Amino acid sequence: MSNQSSDVEYETTSPILMPIVEEIRPEESQEVAHTSSESNYDEPESDKNDKSAAVKKRKHKKSKSDSLSLTPPSKLLIRCEKKIAKYKQNRMVDKAIEELVRCTALSRIVYGEGHWKLAKAYVQLADAYFHFKNYVLQAVYHCENARNAMLSAVQMTESQLEKANILDVLMRIYLTLGRAFMAQKKYCDSEQALAKADKISQQRSQMSCVSSKESTNWQIKIATLLGRLNANEKKFAISSSYLETAIDLTIKHRGNDSIGLIPIYQVCLYVCRNTKCQVS
Repeated sequence: MSNQSSDVEYETTSPILMPIVEEIRPEESQEVAHTSSESNYDEPESDKNDKSAAVKKRKHKKSKSDSLSLTPPSKLLIRCEKKIAKYKQNRMVDKAIEELVRCTALSRIVYGEGHWKLAKAYVQLADAYFHFKNYVLQAVYHCENARNAMLSAVQMTESQLEKANILDVLMRIYLTLGRAFMAQKKYCDSEQALAKADKISQQRSQMSCVSSKESTNWQIKIATLLGRLNANEKKFAISSSYLETAIDLTIKHRGNDSIGLIPIYQVCLYVCRNTKCQVS
């Protein structure tokens, strides 16, 4: 019995089971007192004002972002289109392309995947990449996106104006593809795309809601591109025929001193140098 009690007494007095009490050294107590006195120190009034101003600024930014997020996508799309027109007018190319990219995303949200207005947003972006940046691959890529959007759903409408707009988007898709393929020297693909654009343009020109001036402008543009394409392929007789059509239409509707004659005459000069003829 005595042996057992001694064992119990030993276990209870074991240092492992004793409560741990840390000894605070004098220098540590001084540091604790110093930090506690610092916590009671009042901040300067200027620091308080700066902090309150920063908090107000963060709240203002948060409320502003919240208000933007609550704006309907349709209204954001309208703002975006206005910015695009403004940036193009001021030749702010990078900002215009940035807004065009945003416009495609908003058009997908507002109209859906198979709507012609999404295709319109894509082809506008493709034309901007080609015209402003000379980015041929991006132009082809976004034209393909536009064409896929048009083919993914049947574009049903009874409005003549909307039908004209749908045909306009299709014509622009093939026109931009034709220019891009020509830049890549894919002349066969370019010829097919421009031929489709020409056919759609003729179909569209027969609609009553399309003005004769607009139809003529597209005829001049397509005829000039076909003349340039055939000149690049060394088909100078066919090229001359298209260029004559473009010149006649330009002079008839814009006058002899139209600035639109310059790019046509430049192609004519290339053809004449290669065929050793004279420009009449």
